Amino acid sequence: MIEQERKSFFDEIVSILGTTEIFTAAGYILPDGSLLNLANEDICPDTTVRAYTHSDLKTFFGIDNNEILINGGIRIGFCEINNIPYAQIFLMEFQPTTEQWNKLDELLNLSSGTIDLEMDITPDVWGTGFYKRYTIKDTIKNMKKDMIDYINGDKTNIGHFNEGLGEKDL
Repeated sequence: MIEQERKSFFDEIVSILGTTEIFTAAGYILPDGSLLNLANEDICPDTTVRAYTHSDLKTFFGIDNNEILINGGIRIGFCEINNIPYAQIFLMEFQPTTEQWNKLDELLNLSSGTIDLEMDITPDVWGTGFYKRYTIKDTIKNMKKDMIDYINGDKTNIGHFNEGLGEKDL
């Protein structure tokens, strides 16, 4: 029953916002691997960029962005360098589904040079997370291993860890 409720939850959100294949227009990777569209051509004619922020979802649509995470969505944040999405932030509550890993692989493979990865699996406690910089020599496999380790509570491979409002280097 819980899976059906999650599916209904995401079906409703997708019926409002739609999906996209354009990473720079997306705000979340949903459990089925689709990208939730945060672009809106009525507001911004450039549909390759977001018209809404994550926090706008509550204001304009009554959608609590933490509920998206609690139900298995992955919040993505990035900037764009030379028209290439540059992965920056992933927020999640659960280990990604196979479909989400595939979409993360696709996004990370578009990046070049370095990738600054920030991840937080406790969205209700702002600032609890990790940061690590990966270079082009690092593989996505290493990045995925660190993400899984972090989800499972192992913080040994993390470059910087924020604990609440205090910070400590590992």
